[in-house]
Amino acid sequence: MGQQQILLVIIVTIIVSIATVAALNTFLSFSETINVDAMRDDISKIALAAQGYYYKPDMLSGGGNSFEDFSFENLSLPGFEQPEDGGRTITSENGTYSVIQSDSDELVIEAIPSGANDQVYTAVIQPDNFEVQEGEMGQRVEDE
Repeated sequence: MGQQQILLVIIVTIIVSIATVAALNTFLSFSETINVDAMRDDISKIALAAQGYYYKPDMLSGGGNSFEDFSFENLSLPGFEQPEDGGRTITSENGTYSVIQSDSDELVIEAIPSGANDQVYTAVIQPDNFEVQEGEMGQRVEDE
């Protein structure tokens, strides 16, 4: 009977180990998904603030119907660290957001999630809409 009990203990240990590894993989995958969802929410907040900046007159520290001089310094976004590089980059616990291009009618922001994933997200913001595109780290996302 001793050998059967040892065999059962070994089998149970193997099953518990496999279940633990599967649970950890599921948790990590879920954690990355939540991080990307929170980052997309941050992008939405930034896009709405940028559109507000676009429509705000120059006299009120706005863009006067242009994104050309856009920076994060003039925006009040709760949960974000203040920019240190002239307002071109801002961070939150969800990721880092950088202004890549700002011209009269389009603003392009690159977002890198804080989670361990190799994706980069590019938000193309226009006065009346915005679109988020996903790409690989180290590659620029081109308009399709």
